[in-house]
Amino acid sequence: GFHSIHDRSDVRPLENSLMAYEAAWTNGIHLCECDIALTKDERIILAHDENFARLGMDPSSPLCNRTVRDLTFQELMNCPLKSGARPPLLFDVLRSAAAIGEESKLIVEIKAGNSDAVSALARMFVRHPQLMAHVAVVMSFDAFIMHNLRREMGAVFEQLYGVYNNVQHHQPSQQQQYLQQQQHHQQTSLTAANETAMASTTSTTATSITSAPIKIPTSKEERDNPINTDNDTAPDTPSYHPLKSQNNTP
Repeated sequence: GFHSIHDRSDVRPLENSLMAYEAAWTNGIHLCECDIALTKDERIILAHDENFARLGMDPSSPLCNRTVRDLTFQELMNCPLKSGARPPLLFDVLRSAAAIGEESKLIVEIKAGNSDAVSALARMFVRHPQLMAHVAVVMSFDAFIMHNLRREMGAVFEQLYGVYNNVQHHQPSQQQQYLQQQQHHQQTSLTAANETAMASTTSTTATSITSAPIKIPTSKEERDNPINTDNDTAPDTPSYHPLKSQNNTP
């Protein structure tokens, strides 16, 4: 992500070159930023500026002074960088990241006005889905590009994994629908369990009250010594505590 008009290619690898990213990743840097542009024949090239007049070996070359979008990839091959290498394709850089290690990743910036690069990026991910693991972030300062990117990547995930969030119609994805159904099922089951538990508690309490045996004194001794009904532990009298029952009610 380093850019300077005073950069010296004899001191370190030239910016946005394949050598620069490989040097960074092999020296322990995990995240590297790059800028992409689309060529006339829809190849995704790494380019920070509109043309290669600053980084080209021959700044006066007509090819180096033409915008990237007006050049084919073959024409860019005839516009070598100061280091002698050609401008790299995004595919080449991501393939090097995959070869170096799983922690080697890119932060890809789509320059404002390069909306066509969004579709090209999505097509590359469909053809080479393994390379997505080496793209940490795709960003742009162009809101229109970001909206298109979200829609295009939704289509990519639908094609690859069967999951698509339809942003335009605000329809939930299949994964979101599944999670909503599971949540609804859990709530329904919990409500049914609570109702069953409350009905069971009410039935047990009512049975305890109505089934309490009434002992009729038959002998003189029982009539002279009636049962103390104020005692909760009196014989043949069920123990019933309304507060306790309320606390036990779910």
